[in-house]
Amino acid sequence: MTNPYLRGQARPTRVANVGHRGAMGLRPENTLEGFELAFDLGADMVELDVHPSRDGHPVVLHDDRLGRTTDAGRRRPGGGAAFVSDLTLDELRALDAGTWFVEALERGAPPAPHGPTDDERRAWLTPGALAALGGGRVRPPSLEEVLLLARRRGRRVNVELKLVPRRYERLVAAVVEVVRRLGVEEQVLLSSFDHAGLAEAKRLAPELPVAALCVARLADPGRYVAEVLGGDAWNPGCVGEVDTLGFGAEAFARDGARALDRASVEGARARGVSVHTWTVNDPARLEALVALGVDAIITDYPNRLSRVIAPATSV
Repeated sequence: MTNPYLRGQARPTRVANVGHRGAMGLRPENTLEGFELAFDLGADMVELDVHPSRDGHPVVLHDDRLGRTTDAGRRRPGGGAAFVSDLTLDELRALDAGTWFVEALERGAPPAPHGPTDDERRAWLTPGALAALGGGRVRPPSLEEVLLLARRRGRRVNVELKLVPRRYERLVAAVVEVVRRLGVEEQVLLSSFDHAGLAEAKRLAPELPVAALCVARLADPGRYVAEVLGGDAWNPGCVGEVDTLGFGAEAFARDGARALDRASVEGARARGVSVHTWTVNDPARLEALVALGVDAIITDYPNRLSRVIAPATSV
C-alpha cells in the first residue's frame, strides 16, 4: 500500500472525512478521546497540531501557550501563559485537557462554530460523558500515542506542523523520526502554514505527502504546490474570514455552488494535487464541497459529513 495523498498516486474515489482536532465539536480538541470518537463517527483521517516539548517530543496541542485548553493556569500563577515548549513531555502529560471543554459547554459556549445540535448533545454529550471528560483524566497526548491509535484503527492522520510564529528548529525532524520509527508513513500527511517548513519536511522525508495550508487565494494553486513547493496537497480555508473558495462571494448568494472556485480545484487535481478544505460544519456547505469534487473535507463534526457522504450507512 502506498500513501494515496502523494502526488501521482491513485486517490480514493470518495471525499475523505477528516475530523478537525479529532471531533472538536463533541470532545475536547486534540485528545485521544476526541480522536477515538472521530473514528467511531466515520472519520477516515483526523487532523491534529504538534509542538515540541522542552525535551523534544512532538506533543498534540493547538495553541503555542497552555492556558486555553489545559489547567496549567490553575496549577501555578502564570502557568497558562507558558509555552508548550517550556514543559517536558511528562509535565505536559500531567495537565488536565478536558475540564475546560465541559466548563465551556456549561457556560453555553459552543466548542466549535455551528455548535452541537440537540440531537448531538443527547447522543454524545450526555451527563455521563461530560462527567468523564471533566474528571481530570483527559491528557494532552504525544504524537506517538495518536499514531499508535491510528495504526490500530487503520486510519490516517494529518499532522499540522505548528512552525508559525515560533519556528521550532527540530520539530520537523522529530515528527519524521516518530513516523518512521512507528512505520506509519502510509498513514500520515504533513501540513503547515509555514511552507518553508513543508519544503524541509519533503527534503527529509520525500515519502511523506505535504499539504500547503492557505488563508489567501492563490493564482494557480496546483502549479504552486506541485512546481514551487514540490508538495502534494492544497488545503484552502473556506469558512468565515479565511474563505478562499467563494462561499462568502457576492455571487454565491445568487448562484450557490456554481459561484465556487471550480477552476482552482480542477486545476490542482489535474496536476495531481489533492484538495483538502477546512473547516466546514454546515451541512449545506458540506454538500456543496462534495459536489465541487474536493478530495477531503476537514470538519469539527465527522458525523455530519458521514451523513452527506453515505446517508444510508452513517452513524
